[in-house]
Amino acid sequence: MALSHTFASPSSAHDYWLEPDKFFIEKPSSNLVALRLHLGDHFTSEVERPTQRERAVSFDLFSRHNQSSLLSNVPDGTMPVANLSFEQAGTYLVTLERTPARNALDGEKFTTYLREEGLNDIIALRRKSGEATKEGREEYRRYLKTLIQVGKHFDDFHDKPIGFKLEITLRHNPYRMRAGDKLPVRVTFDGAPLAGVQVAAYNRQLKPLTAKTNMRGEAVFALTKGGAWLVRLVYMRRCANCADGFEWESFWGSYSFAVGGA
Repeated sequence: MALSHTFASPSSAHDYWLEPDKFFIEKPSSNLVALRLHLGDHFTSEVERPTQRERAVSFDLFSRHNQSSLLSNVPDGTMPVANLSFEQAGTYLVTLERTPARNALDGEKFTTYLREEGLNDIIALRRKSGEATKEGREEYRRYLKTLIQVGKHFDDFHDKPIGFKLEITLRHNPYRMRAGDKLPVRVTFDGAPLAGVQVAAYNRQLKPLTAKTNMRGEAVFALTKGGAWLVRLVYMRRCANCADGFEWESFWGSYSFAVGGA
């Protein structure tokens, strides 16, 4: 699999996420809903990205009726990345896996990035091995999800594992929830619970929420505001098979959805 050699600093714009123009759609319709791919930080978009077919491992839409690839219907270089119609009620899951890319930062900036992401174990490993001031070089992969609700029929795709290497699932359907409810999220790596990693939840009206996953790979967030939410995390480990002197590999997950109420 080809790697992108773009070196972009994760200490500025961290995240990619998928976000539809509407999370709630009152009833089935042939009207199109734009799905956008954003790059930014703290759920604030700095730039909208176009479709990059060469950077997509998979781009899929899941419903109770079928699973379909969006890649065959989306021309390269278009924005938004998809226009979707929902002609049957239900809960719909859209997923995007992007191809590996690379990043390099000087020692100080790499440490700042690690600290911001709660990757204190990597800071300790670099210090122990005498790498604390050394340039940090990583390969990274991104796994994105968004959940859309059409009408009053609720399906279980919020909790559906689709086989991402790093995967976030929601233990409750957020479209059955109201502002003030608690949402457990589960993080897995290679299908197994991922314990002790920092997960963040963003709502544009609140300060970021953070929590560590327990032994079941779960973290719980009190969703005290309605509207759009983004759950995201980064997991990093020493790279065993990276070429060209890259020492670390990281895995980025994001999951956007909405909750009713003020």
